[in-house]
Amino acid sequence: MEFAPDEEASAFRPLEWFGPEVTGHPRYTHRSIGLRGLDAAPEIPLSDAALNSLIDTLDGHSAVQARTSSDAVAVNLDEIEDAMMRDMERTLPKGKPA
Repeated sequence: MEFAPDEEASAFRPLEWFGPEVTGHPRYTHRSIGLRGLDAAPEIPLSDAALNSLIDTLDGHSAVQARTSSDAVAVNLDEIEDAMMRDMERTLPKGKPA
């Protein structure tokens, strides 16, 4: 996620399922992505808390992060869910039960 004002960035508290912080990691700079593309995503262990948080978010039961800006962002949870499902299908081993 990117934030315009520094106040929004410092006020943001990521949900359990956001994954590790990558700000400042050389692999995710605009230059690196432009020159090499994205590397394969690292494997990140999935905790019960992260999975429950994601399910709550997709079901619309999670607390919404307060925004400090007057700019509203439209979020389509169906698109997020579809993207998450594609990522999970891509990362799960083929032919093995989950």
